[in-house]
Amino acid sequence: MTDPLLFTGTDEAARQLREFDCVASPLGPQDRWPVAFRLALSFILASPEPMWMAWGPDQLFFFNEAYAPQLSNRLNGAMGSLFAKVWADVYDDVRDAVDRTFAGETFKFVDRPFTMDRDGRVTETFWTYTYAPFRDERGAVVALVSTAMEQTQRKERELADLRIRTRTEVALRVGKLGAFSWSPTTGALDLDARGREIFGLPEEGALTEAHIFDRMVPEDKDRAEAETGAAVGRTGPDPLVAGQSLDMNYDIIVPDGSRRSIASSGTVVQDDDGTYRMVGAFNDVTAYKQAEARLRAANVTLENRVEEGSVALRLYQDIVQSDPNPVCAFDTGHVIIAFNDAFSAEFFRVYGHRAQVGETFPDLFLPDQGALIGGYLDRALAGEDFTVTERFGHPDHAVPMWEIIYNPLRDVEGRIIGAVQHGVDINDRTKAQEELAQAQEQLRQSQKLDAIGQLTGGVAHDFNNLLTVIRGSVDLLRRGNLTEAKRSRYIDAIGDTADRAAKLTSQLLAFARRQALQSEVFDAGTSLEEVATMVRTMTGSRITLDIKVPETAFFINADRSQFDTAIVNMGINARDAMGGEGGLTIATGPVSGIPALRGHAAQVGDFVAFTISDTGSGIPADVIERIFEPFFTTKGVGHGTGLGLSQVIGFAKQSGGDIKVDSVPGEGTTFTLYLPRAYPDGGAVIGLDAIEQIDGSGVCVLVVEDNEQVGEFAVAALREIGFDTVLATDGRAALKLLGEDCGRFHVIFSDVVMPGMGGIELGGEVRRLYPDVPIILTSGYSHVLSQNGQHGFELLHKPYSVEQLSHVLRKAITWQVRKRQPSQTS
Repeated sequence: MTDPLLFTGTDEAARQLREFDCVASPLGPQDRWPVAFRLALSFILASPEPMWMAWGPDQLFFFNEAYAPQLSNRLNGAMGSLFAKVWADVYDDVRDAVDRTFAGETFKFVDRPFTMDRDGRVTETFWTYTYAPFRDERGAVVALVSTAMEQTQRKERELADLRIRTRTEVALRVGKLGAFSWSPTTGALDLDARGREIFGLPEEGALTEAHIFDRMVPEDKDRAEAETGAAVGRTGPDPLVAGQSLDMNYDIIVPDGSRRSIASSGTVVQDDDGTYRMVGAFNDVTAYKQAEARLRAANVTLENRVEEGSVALRLYQDIVQSDPNPVCAFDTGHVIIAFNDAFSAEFFRVYGHRAQVGETFPDLFLPDQGALIGGYLDRALAGEDFTVTERFGHPDHAVPMWEIIYNPLRDVEGRIIGAVQHGVDINDRTKAQEELAQAQEQLRQSQKLDAIGQLTGGVAHDFNNLLTVIRGSVDLLRRGNLTEAKRSRYIDAIGDTADRAAKLTSQLLAFARRQALQSEVFDAGTSLEEVATMVRTMTGSRITLDIKVPETAFFINADRSQFDTAIVNMGINARDAMGGEGGLTIATGPVSGIPALRGHAAQVGDFVAFTISDTGSGIPADVIERIFEPFFTTKGVGHGTGLGLSQVIGFAKQSGGDIKVDSVPGEGTTFTLYLPRAYPDGGAVIGLDAIEQIDGSGVCVLVVEDNEQVGEFAVAALREIGFDTVLATDGRAALKLLGEDCGRFHVIFSDVVMPGMGGIELGGEVRRLYPDVPIILTSGYSHVLSQNGQHGFELLHKPYSVEQLSHVLRKAITWQVRKRQPSQTS
C-alpha cells in the first residue's frame, strides 16, 4: 500500500522524499512500510515546527520543510540517509542521549553548544531541541522524534549585549568614581569633589537633582526623569522601599560646551530616622562610549549597509568571509573589532578559545607570544605594512608556523583607526621545505661519496701509471752490462716520475684545501707579468695574449708557487677551449668585494681580481656546475687529469678568496680569481748569495722523524753533503737530547705528524726553551698546517730532494748567524 499524500508538494522535503531510494534501504518498498513509520512521517511532514526523526535500529533520518534550512550544506541527499552520517561531526556528542531515547527516556536541551561544520567552516553553534521516543502499536520504541531550532544568531546577539553590559559595569566601577547621596523626597543632592568635577559644578554650594537633570541632553532628560520617578515611587503604585536600585546611562553638556557620557548606579537605603535616600556612584565613560560606538559600527555597519543594498560592500564582506585564511581587525587599543569565520575556527584550533569581539587580542596568548603580537600591532598602527613568519599557538593544542601580513586600517580620510592581520598556516609548506632541504643534503652527501669514489679511482689510476714507470726503471737498473747513458736515462725517469707524483699530491691537497701554503706578500701585477711568459710559451703563436696590469702596485699575500700554478692551469684550460687559436686576455686590479657564488653570500673587503678571458667554445650550462670537480674533464683520454681547476678553486678558497666563472657557449669564457689584498711592511729578505755561502761542515742537525726509512734517508743525505746528524724518533726524545746538550745542535729538522708530541708542539717548546735554535718542519700533509698556516716555522714539503733540503738548512743557518751577529748585517 502506498500513500501518495506523503510525496506531494513542491518543497525540498517532498522532493527529496520522492527521490529517496526506499527499495535499497532497510525500509524496503513503500507497500511494506510499517504503519507506525507512515504515521510518524505524516505527522512530521505536516508540522509547522522544525522536526526530524531517526527511524529504526539503523536510525534513518527524515525531516520536514521547516527543518530543511537548518541542515545547511548537509541538505542534499539527507532524506533517508543514516542519522549518524548526516550529523557525523556531532554524533558522538549526542550518541548517549539518542541511545537513552530509544530506551524510552525523553530529553530537552536549551541553547546547547555544538562545534560543527557549517557551509564548509568549523564554527560554534547553539541549539534548543527535544528528543522523544515514538512507539508503535505494540508499545515498542521504533523511532526518535525531535523538534529542533538553531539558536546561534540569537545567542550571538545575547553574548554581544552581555559583553556591552559587562563593559559598562566595568567602566562604572574602575577608576576614580564620583559618589552621590540624593533624597527622593526633597530633591537635595550631595556630590563629592569628583562628582562636581565630572558634572562641571561649583566646588561649593548646595545642589539639587535639577543640577543633574538640567545638564542632560534633551533626548535623555525625559527618559531619565521617568525612570527615576518610577524607581523611587514618585510615579506608579509602587511605594519607595529600601533595596530599590537604579542604573542609568545618559549624556550631559558641561559648561565648556563639551558632551560627556555618564554611567550611574544607585540603591535606596533607609536611615535611622525612617527617611529614604539613594546612594551610589557614577563615572565619566565618554572614552568608553566612543570605543563602544566604534565597536558597534564594526559589528553592525556592514549588516545595515548590506541591507541598504551596497553591492560593493556585500562583495567585500563575501570576499573576507570566503577567505580560507584567518583575517582579523583591531582598534588602536589592540581590541578585536571584526574577524572572519576562518579566524574564529583557527584560533579555537590552536588555543582552544573562541575569540570574541571586544577582547584585547595580545591578552589571549601566552605571555611571550602576546608580547610579540602587541609589538606587531604597534608597528601596523604606526603605518607600517610588513610580513612576519612566526610560530603561534598553545602547546596543548597546536603551534603551527604562520606567515602573517600586517596592514594599518584607515578611515575614508586616511587616518589610521586600527590594524588588520591576515594569517596563512605555512606549517605544511615549512615541513615540505625542511624535507626538501634534508633530501638535498642527502643528495649532496651521495654526490660527495660519488666524488670520493671518482677521486679514489683517479688517484689510483694515475699513481699506478707512475709506479709502473718507477718499478720498470728500477728493474732495468738491476740488469747488468748497462751503458752509462741507459743508466742515466732510467735514473732521470725515476726522478721525473717522482716529481709528477709530487705534483699530483699537491693538486689533490689544493683541491681538498689541505695543502700547507707558504704565503708571502708580493706584487700581483709583477708576478702576473712573470707568469705570463710561461703562459705565452704554452699557448703557442696562434693565440694572441694580452696582459693588462695597472700602473700602481697592488699586493697579495699568497703562496707564490700555487698562484703561478693556478694562472698556468687557467691559461692551459683557455688554450684547449680555443683549439690553439684565438685571443686570451689576462688582467688584474683591485676590487671591493666578491659577489655571491655557488650559494655562498657576497663578501665585502679589499681583494685583487685576476681575470682570464678567452674566445673559445664556452662551457655548456649542464657542464659549468661540474668543472671544479676532481678528475672531471671534457678533454679526450690522455689530454688532461681533470685536476687543474680543482687546484685553482682549492688554492683560492684556502687563501681566503674564491673563483667566478662566466661563459657563453660559442663566444668564450671568463674566469675571475679573487685573492685578499695585502699591504707590505718592507721586511728584509735574506739574499740567495748569502745562503749559498754557508758550508755544512761542522754543522750538527737534530733530525726528528718517527718513520724509520725516512729518518735514515734524511740522516744519510745530510751526511753526504757535509752535515753532522743525530736522529730522534719523536718530540719527547728530541727535547731530552736538547736538555742534555743544547749547544751541540745548530738546527732542528722535524716531521710534523708524529705520535705523542708532534712537530708543531715541539717547535713551540723549542722557541720557548731554546729561542736561538732554528727549527724546520717537513710534512706531506697536515690538517693543522692547512688550517692554521705554518705557525711561523720554515716548511719543507715532502717529497723533497737533497738539493731542497740543503738549501733550506743553509737558509736557517744564515738566519742564525745574522741573529747572533747583528752588527755584521748590512
